Formats: sequence, structure tokens, C-alpha cells
Amino acid sequence: MATPESRPKPAEDIFARISDELAKGTVPWHKPWVVRPECILSYDRGKPYSLRNRMLLSFAGEYATFNQIKKLGGSVNKGAKGKWVYFSKEVKRKKEDPDEKDSFYHLLKAYCVFNIRDTNLEPKWPEKWSGEKAPDCNAMQVVRDYCERTGVVIHEAGASAFYSPSSDELQVPNINTFESEVEFYSTLFHEVAHSTGKRLGRQYGVNMLGMADDKYCREELVAEITAALCLGHLGLDTEDTMINSAAYISSWQKNLSQMKPTEFGDACYQAQRSFNLIFNINETNKE
Repeated sequence: MATPESRPKPAEDIFARISDELAKGTVPWHKPWVVRPECILSYDRGKPYSLRNRMLLSFAGEYATFNQIKKLGGSVNKGAKGKWVYFSKEVKRKKEDPDEKDSFYHLLKAYCVFNIRDTNLEPKWPEKWSGEKAPDCNAMQVVRDYCERTGVVIHEAGASAFYSPSSDELQVPNINTFESEVEFYSTLFHEVAHSTGKRLGRQYGVNMLGMADDKYCREELVAEITAALCLGHLGLDTEDTMINSAAYISSWQKNLSQMKPTEFGDACYQAQRSFNLIFNINETNKE
């Protein structure tokens, strides 16, 4: 049976695999099959995997477990290696007092999956993940629609970009001051992502005299990933934005390296929620 050598601990494995890519200067959330949810999906149901799992897989396409493949009468090609992905299961906590309200926690379950191209089965959903994706809509209209729904005030002015939680306003310099239109939208969606934190219950943290606390760094990570998802969804992502993102991330690599393994997985989840809010998508995929 072709599988990885041993079953890893979910949070530690996710953190280690993403950290290794970041250390090499690779920014996984800019990869085409990561920013396009429809590029990595379940062979069984045709549904996209979560952002976290898309980052952990190497190629676009359909994935299935060894048992799913076997059940369909298929087999895994000799020498093929599976990869671990993680699905979240909601579990009810045991009550110490019968009068307590029900509470839940999320348990990550690990599954080894194979790309269907590494089996003798034919893909079921090639129209979803193969070929180029056209931009879904106008980027500025997405931002305007989001601001209209949420009440966020946007100013295209000044020489710096920021979001103010206290006034619920964001500022980004005029598009003509950027080297490219894509760089403008990368900056804009980064700040828009920060504004979602107030609506989704995130903590912003502080950055005093260039010394950022852990909460601040986690929020920056969420905003960076969210911006990449937005650009990729709109067909605007470029090699330049990935290089800039890598440089930005490396400037606080030390803080990232001190994250708890569970915190990175949560940052991916929060970025997906942020993206969904910006694009007014109601369902959060938990595959």
C-alpha cells in the first residue's frame, strides 16, 4: 500500500510543511492551485478542499484516499506517494455540570490522499480544475460592494496604506502612485482584509516602534493570505506580487517561527473566512 511512512500529528505537520516552504522563499498561498479553490477537489464529491489542504498538496486535480480508490475498483500506481490532508470534525465537549450549555471543539483528522492521475481511474471533474480561469468580476467593484455591505469607509489618498479599527476606515494611496495596477490591488485587498477582522472577531495586536506582538503578526499573516486569495480569484496574481509577499513575510519570519502549530492552521481558516466575507460567499468549505 503506497502511503507516507507514518501518520503525523496534524497541527505539527501542517506548520512544519508550510514553514519549510516559507524558509525556501516559496509562498504557498500564491500558487495557482491554492488561490483557485476549484483546482484541488475531492474525487468522490467534486467539492474543493479547504485552503489549508490546498497548501499541502502539490498539483491541481482530484484526490481520493486509498480505500476510496480500492472501493471503486481502482489501484494506485507503483511508487506513487500519498500526502496527508486534514479535515475538521466538530466534537461536543463532555459536560461536568448537566446544566451547562453545549460547547464544541474542532478535531483534525488525518487522511492520506492520492492524485487520481497516480491511479488507473479517470478524472470525474476535469472541467472544474483544468484550463485557465477567467477573472470573475471587476476588482474595484468587489471592494465597493464589500464596503457598501459592511459600512467600511475607503480613502484613495495619502502616501501610506492602513486600516483603522477605531474609525473603521482604510486608506490606500492613489493607484497612479503604484508601479502596477496589480500592486495597487494587492495593497488594497490587504487592508480590506484587515477590516474583516472587526467583523469576524479577530484580535489585531500592536506594533510599537517596529516591535510587533504575536497577535499583530498573526493578523498580518491572515491579511497577506487573504489578499493573495482575492487576487488569484480575480485572475490578477503575478510573479511580482509573490516576490513582494515573500519579502514581506521574511521581515517577520522570526515571529512566524515562534507560532504555535495550531495558530497557523487557524490563520488559514481565518483567511478563508475573510475571503468569503469580501466576496459575500456564505459557505465556508471544511474539506
